[in-house]
Amino acid sequence: MTRGPVRIDLRMTGYGALACGTLVLGVLVAVPVLLLFGVAELSVMALAHMPVITLGALALAGAVLVPTALVKHWRGYGAAGAVLASFMFGAILWVWSLAFTYDEWGLLAVIVGLVLLGVGIVPVATLAALLTGAWNTLALFGVLALAAWACRLLATRLAASAGADMQRRLFGGRTRPGEEQDAATIEGTFTERD
Repeated sequence: MTRGPVRIDLRMTGYGALACGTLVLGVLVAVPVLLLFGVAELSVMALAHMPVITLGALALAGAVLVPTALVKHWRGYGAAGAVLASFMFGAILWVWSLAFTYDEWGLLAVIVGLVLLGVGIVPVATLAALLTGAWNTLALFGVLALAAWACRLLATRLAASAGADMQRRLFGGRTRPGEEQDAATIEGTFTERD
């Protein structure tokens, strides 16, 4: 005797569904808040070491990027290194901004800053530094932002230079294949149509 598929009804109704939905919603809200609180506490622990980390990152970027920018065949690697240095300075700025905002104004200001597309924590930290008179922190925020911007600009210039050098090596000084053809050769390749 063959039986059909067994169906089990797992629908919740009434107060059980309400309680389960409330529990799921609570977990969905609590997990990001707890993660944010943990990240904020961890960044506050690193706050005391941020000036040393920043100066070390600047020294490392200078020691690595200057030689690669000076040697013609290494400029492509220098461009990649400059992009990575830019991300490093941006990450340090973001974590430092998060920690400073949390330390000065609390978790609510951090949430407001993160709601502004995640990047808004930097302007909130800058405002906190201005209003609390933390001029050294404000100056280091500026140095990090300038370093990130300068590394992006350097990466663009190095990549353009490396690309032009690659074209010269591949095409023997021409910018495109066939560029050395004279006008008579070019005229002979065209045909007229009626």
